[in-house]
This record gives sequence, C-alpha cells and structure tokens, in this order.
Amino acid sequence: MKNSRILLTLSYKVLPIVIIEAFVTIPLAKLYLSYSKANHLRVYDYFEYILTELASHQDDTSREFLADLMPWSEKAQEKCGHPKKS
Repeated sequence: MKNSRILLTLSYKVLPIVIIEAFVTIPLAKLYLSYSKANHLRVYDYFEYILTELASHQDDTSREFLADLMPWSEKAQEKCGHPKKS
C-alpha cells in the first residue's frame, strides 16, 4: 500500500497553531489506532502526544524515548488515558 500524506493541525490554547506533516502508512496508522483503543487511551490525544514527542526528539541520537510512546507505557497512560473514576 502506498504512503498517504497526512497533514495534522494541532491547536493549543496558549501556543500558536502548530502544523506537523507526517508520512504514515495506512496499516501502521490503523495498528496504532487499534492499540490506543485496546489500551483505553483517548485516540486524538494519543496521536497528538506521539507527534509532539517525535518532533521534540528530532535531533536525538538515542531512541530510548520511544518506549514512552508505546500505548501501554505509563507515560502514555498518564497523558492520554481516560480519567479514573473515583
């Protein structure tokens, strides 16, 4: 399957609008979508989290931060998980 060009616009309340261009294969996007749902994450927030973190680590030579991007990681659960009912 060919790569699809996805233009994502992320808007923030305080920061100016940030536009991120990413090349994502459709099967890969569907895989992350299903993983985020299976791990009870808010899908839009999870994709926003991934793209923001990848952009902030562009110049890093270490790839250790990738473990925190997995949908089952504690950091992803903390940032994108549904609020716990009390």
